Amino acid sequence: MILKTTERHWMPAATIFIGAFLSFGVQPMVARTLLPHFGGGAAVWVTCLAVFQLMLVAGYWYAHWVVGSVSVHGSRLGCETLPRAHLAMLVIAAGWMCCVAAFGGRIAGSIASMGGVPAVGVALSLLALAGPAYLLLSANSSLVQSLAGGNYRLYAVSNLGSFAGLFAYPLVMEPFAGVGVQWALVAAGTAAYAVMLWRVEMGAANGTTGASRHVGVDSLDVNTVRSDVGISPYRIAGFLVMAGLSTFLLNAATAHLTVNIAPLPLVWAVLLGIYLLSWTVGFTKWGERMRLVWVALAVVSLAAVVAVHRPNETTSASLAREFVAGAGVLFFGCSALHSYLCAMRPSGKDLAKYNLMLALGGAFGGVLSGVVAPLVFDSVLEWPLALAALGVWCGWMFVEKFSRDDKAVAVTILAVGGYALLLWGMVGEDRKGDLARGRSFYGPWRVYEKEFPTSDGRRRYKVVNFRHGGTAHGFEPAAEADRGVATCYYAPENGGLAFSMHRGYASGKPVRAGLVGMGVGTMAWYGRNGDVFRFYEICPQVADMAVKGPWFDFVRNSKAKIEVKVADARKALEAERDAGEAKWDILAVDAYSGDSIPIHLMTQEAFSLYRDRLAEGGMLALHISNWHTDLVPIAKAAAKYLGMECKIVCARGGLFSMEATWALITEKPVELPPATQVIGLEQVRDVEVPTDAKGSLLEFVRF
Repeated sequence: MILKTTERHWMPAATIFIGAFLSFGVQPMVARTLLPHFGGGAAVWVTCLAVFQLMLVAGYWYAHWVVGSVSVHGSRLGCETLPRAHLAMLVIAAGWMCCVAAFGGRIAGSIASMGGVPAVGVALSLLALAGPAYLLLSANSSLVQSLAGGNYRLYAVSNLGSFAGLFAYPLVMEPFAGVGVQWALVAAGTAAYAVMLWRVEMGAANGTTGASRHVGVDSLDVNTVRSDVGISPYRIAGFLVMAGLSTFLLNAATAHLTVNIAPLPLVWAVLLGIYLLSWTVGFTKWGERMRLVWVALAVVSLAAVVAVHRPNETTSASLAREFVAGAGVLFFGCSALHSYLCAMRPSGKDLAKYNLMLALGGAFGGVLSGVVAPLVFDSVLEWPLALAALGVWCGWMFVEKFSRDDKAVAVTILAVGGYALLLWGMVGEDRKGDLARGRSFYGPWRVYEKEFPTSDGRRRYKVVNFRHGGTAHGFEPAAEADRGVATCYYAPENGGLAFSMHRGYASGKPVRAGLVGMGVGTMAWYGRNGDVFRFYEICPQVADMAVKGPWFDFVRNSKAKIEVKVADARKALEAERDAGEAKWDILAVDAYSGDSIPIHLMTQEAFSLYRDRLAEGGMLALHISNWHTDLVPIAKAAAKYLGMECKIVCARGGLFSMEATWALITEKPVELPPATQVIGLEQVRDVEVPTDAKGSLLEFVRF
């Protein structure tokens, strides 16, 4: 079969675009499918990313093997047999995803019910649901480029497809289609991709896709034939280092901007999109001709990061400056790295091996930043390390360019040394006031002292703050004389209303309280003799900080019986329900104040679980303070869905309390104190509560 003249020009590009679109779109879809069954939103996503990165390497190795086998056999039979087997497996994978559309939840639920290490269960579920399809799709870039005669310009098209797939899921698929429909759409897309790949393969077999796959023409410059350029060990080392550094820089920038600066939603997606665009820029003629320009812009961005860094300044302007500088470093630095990777490209016949080296380097950088760094460092130290490594590389580029000019070499070395000293000072400045800090799988945590003036300005007082990731978990006055009060979001005028407005608690009867989120254990202050308080906390380090201290005394000084369950709250509550445990008089959910709001704790299924776990006359209290997401409409919708009454309290901050918004949901209306500021529900728009299968929080983000 011979492709039409018009089709043969655009078909390889369209095929590689669709394959990249699907491979990036399936990643968040799998995480969304697994979330209700495994809990711990951040943990599920991080585990999925790690597995996908390893599968990407496997897919590139598979493509390298396919292309190598075709080159060895060389005959018409050899050229057709392996791609046809690949096409057959794609069709089978599409059929399997149709089955996942119907039974994916049951499959994930069955694996989750087996127990064991959650990360292992997530990995097994991912492999069961999407493993074959993703492995085959990840071979897309190498196979299509090889079929198109080693066309490196298709690398830019591939990254554009990845960029489109990345944003299509949260903006289009997740808000409007259920998980089952999403899987069916991806299955249809995979089948369509198989047909497109078949047409490209047929065109290659008949020599009509523009170039033979064995000619070795570098399509970035059609006048240059690089068939004599092999891949030496030196060049392989360069591929690994540059690809690894770019991935390390991406993860470091993401951790820095979402943890140290501001916990903003979708920042990770924006930064990943910038990273993908830098690949597109690097693998065009524009990127190749402007290699030194990208290096120069990367240097300017590095200087901007140091200039705007203000660790104790949290104004909107300072956040914007820090984000722009960090995003500039990521884009210009990665564009410089990727343009040099493009310049080091081998001939088209070695394209599959080249892609495999880039994937290996990217995986290595991802492991260093995503696995090793959290285990070794007690803060996001990979950010200054990434800046330092990029600065050294930029300096080396200038030295290489001006190697005959000793003065230029000396100036470059001095500049890199001075830059390293500034970075060291920046790291030391971040640690001022620290009492302790550490890092876990769920992010870095920090205990530090902070001083405030009183409202009348007559004296200053110190508090000990606990921050986990980018979220404040609470504080306690440093001075012994100021202690003995509930603070932060849990003072009597805000979160404490969950107790004072509960009829049983107010009348002096012992109560059972389930508390989702430790908040350094501040709610334990309300415990009395005979009360049972059970905290649900997913991060062991946060639980230890609240219980063992030594800086926070709320749990240790409580008169109630305190229990701490380290687990995802929804999974723990489901286990209690299945075991027939006693219900809760008060259930307070404080899990929505961070950047990555666990949507599985805000769905119809979750609210039904909360209602089921409440005793007669019980109170469901939701802490919905979140400066970047408006959660008030969901609280109103949840109460309506449960058939209960709702009061939205918006409390002002005091001496030892902070502004906070709480939703108090009860069977019967409660009478709040006269001075309490309440948001009228008639002013709140009506929305639908998301479900486990469908819905997104994107419409509630305050852009």
